[in-house]
Amino acid sequence: MERATRLATEAQQPALALRTARRWISLDPASLDAQTAAGMAALELHKITDSAGYFKTALPLIRGGEEAAFGEFEAMFAQSDNVYGARQVADRLSAPYPASAGALRFLGLAQASADDAQAAADTLRKALDLKPSQELAWIRARALAFADREPEALALANRQVAAQDDASSRLQHASLLILLHREAAAQAELESLTEDAEARPRAMRLMGQLQLQLGNLDAADICFKQLLKSEQFVEDAFYYLARIDERRHQDEDALRSYAKVTAGDNVLSAMLRAAALLRRSGATTESDELLDGLTADAPARAPQIIAARAQQIADAHEESRALKILDAAIAEYPDNVDLRYKRAELLERTQRLDAAVAELTTLERRRPNDPAAMNALGYTLADHSLRLGRARSLIERAYAQAPQNAAIRDSLGWVLFRQGLGAQALPHLSAAFRADRGAETGAHLGEVLWSLNRREEARGIWRQARVADPEDRVLRATLARLDGAP
Repeated sequence: MERATRLATEAQQPALALRTARRWISLDPASLDAQTAAGMAALELHKITDSAGYFKTALPLIRGGEEAAFGEFEAMFAQSDNVYGARQVADRLSAPYPASAGALRFLGLAQASADDAQAAADTLRKALDLKPSQELAWIRARALAFADREPEALALANRQVAAQDDASSRLQHASLLILLHREAAAQAELESLTEDAEARPRAMRLMGQLQLQLGNLDAADICFKQLLKSEQFVEDAFYYLARIDERRHQDEDALRSYAKVTAGDNVLSAMLRAAALLRRSGATTESDELLDGLTADAPARAPQIIAARAQQIADAHEESRALKILDAAIAEYPDNVDLRYKRAELLERTQRLDAAVAELTTLERRRPNDPAAMNALGYTLADHSLRLGRARSLIERAYAQAPQNAAIRDSLGWVLFRQGLGAQALPHLSAAFRADRGAETGAHLGEVLWSLNRREEARGIWRQARVADPEDRVLRATLARLDGAP
């Protein structure tokens, strides 16, 4: 049963993994591996009560006591894509241990990952009171920033730098300043760090990311080319240089740079973007071969790669073929929610709204109290001005659980706007755009400003949104409809 469970997990089949893990437990109820395997499979299926039950059984089986157990749970949960379910399980597991630094850390990190920065900041303060930690203090500072508690975030950061005034702390400080949209202060900090030979590569990488985020392509290009000369973070440098070339429509240069990203956190993104560039240039065979090779090399990411392939094919106006690919993938990976979200998205795009809503309704019922599922259904209804009361209820429930999620705040603002409540919508859309600078969010915020007769402000937001993604379909359609832009 152990081997069957492992194989099912590796094959992205959590329902099968849960069945075999249950059988394994029936044969060996004291097996820690069996209990945690069942807990992780149940978590991926959003079976919150079941998952919490298995982990509660596993906790006393871990050597070292509760502190060690919560440390192991933290590492396991970091591997789960179901961040909202992980937070709900963490709530249940940590509740009996209010005086445990490990339990509070575990819960605070889960809350932060699940976009509840307010709760995370408060929980992590309790953990830090019990067990001080530089690393955790910086995580709490970021949570405070996300929770719009800027003075507290800056005060904590300043204390951290005063306690440990080294390059690592100053880089953390600069990163926090970027998060708080204090770009000039962040740039000054990073420029001073470039004088430190050891810190210079990390500072140049963060400076380049900041300049790219601001749309300063020439400045970003200089930073990443200097990073290449340092011979550190080379894969990151090639990845971001390729992103710059894409923005400049220099596709051949971008492809050459993406091909040099062979390790690190950006490999999958680089290969998916390269495949999209190849397809847009007409090299569909080469694009498919690249994606086939990527799937073979990273089978654990197969559903994500298939979803990206379907999106690329749909963008080439072959929506029917894209849907067939998704249908086949769902048959192979029936428990994967990302494939179903993508299928609903393409059904909506092909004017099959009833089928899209049915798909999302099924997901929302299968995953009760999942903010992602509630938001997806609520937004789709709101975007088409359907059952706006139901849409708002779903989105408000999602927002209550994940108040710092930019997509959910965008949805809440959008449904309020659809209900004719533009003034109430504005704070939510403004907060969402401030958090993610996304093109679609910017399109929504600009439209609400336009409706309130604040048209120059709307145009300013749209200009910022075009920096993020000038080709975004929603943004382009909004500009064409309201401002006559192509």
